[in-house]
Amino acid sequence: MLPANPLFVETILTRMPVGLMILDGDGNIARTNPALSAMLGIAPHELQGRGWAEVFMAEGNNLEFNQVIVDVVHNELEFLSRSVPFVDPAGSRRELGVLSCFIRQQDSVAGIVLLFQDMTELARMHDAERRIYREKLRLEREREEALRLLAQAVAHQVRNPATVIGGVAGMLIRQHSGEPALGRMLDVIREETLRLEAMVAEVSSFAAISAGVLHRVDWHALLHGWAADRLAEADEADIVLHACTGMGVVYPDLVRLLLDELYDNARRFAHTDRALKVTVSVSHEDGWTRLVMQDNGRGMGRDSLPYVFDPFFTSRSDGVGMGLCKVKRCMMLHGGTAAAENVHGGGARFIMRFPPRSASAENGDVPPPENGLR
Repeated sequence: MLPANPLFVETILTRMPVGLMILDGDGNIARTNPALSAMLGIAPHELQGRGWAEVFMAEGNNLEFNQVIVDVVHNELEFLSRSVPFVDPAGSRRELGVLSCFIRQQDSVAGIVLLFQDMTELARMHDAERRIYREKLRLEREREEALRLLAQAVAHQVRNPATVIGGVAGMLIRQHSGEPALGRMLDVIREETLRLEAMVAEVSSFAAISAGVLHRVDWHALLHGWAADRLAEADEADIVLHACTGMGVVYPDLVRLLLDELYDNARRFAHTDRALKVTVSVSHEDGWTRLVMQDNGRGMGRDSLPYVFDPFFTSRSDGVGMGLCKVKRCMMLHGGTAAAENVHGGGARFIMRFPPRSASAENGDVPPPENGLR
């Protein structure tokens, strides 16, 4: 075991990359190390033996930095961990992480140890990440809005001709019921017209999706109510709700819509040899809410995964390909994200992430938070 001699301790303090400041019982700076002087841009002799308030509060700068020390000293906040900005005498700005701990002697505080870590580069990376996220979100919003307007225009222009074609085909079928060859061709026209009308209806439904008003909801009540409604319509599936607790500020109608679309998607791709099981779970992390729906169906082709949220993408001959596109739009309006993946052993998993919002947002629409990409 190495002896705890002064030279050994001095070597550690001098070499350690973390800044160190020790305050004595009177609030004077009893000890610092070279790393701290480098971070603060203040020479060791300008720190040693002086009161911390005399050093840092004389110029009236760095209010957040000073407030941390005030909180630690006067409120005896041990193990306080905080990140604060600091501007050194040369005008350079840094982001410092501060951690406090106490030196106690016979139930009294003999000194306070403050450890500092230079987090400037990490903060810069986080800022860049936030800017990239905001730009990505802006581009996605522009793309989704352009798609919505296009869908609205296409649906309007196609609906009337499709209705006329279908009506004329039906009339000709009735007039030429005794001509089988012609009847078969007219049946194809009518069937394809009906498929086109179904596509127009789906596109119109997508174009009509809007945010509405945010509400503070209980996830347990919202999801249990949705599950009860779906099971009342059809009892061929088993819906399991797991850990669906906590509060959230969301657009409730959009949440129900995306759940409906995901549930219908699971039913369309269910195995024919086993009962469909759908599991829904909710978890919370750093203010974000993670809503997951998983099924035990056939899953998605590996080549299809990157495109499942794209409009009109479908692997079914009778599909339109707008269901998962609606899910993505619902999440975009929340300022969140939607992702899809296959489950090992069979099935698909859809992960929706809702960003943090304060309860005060429930009275109206607010822009998505700028917390960065999580």
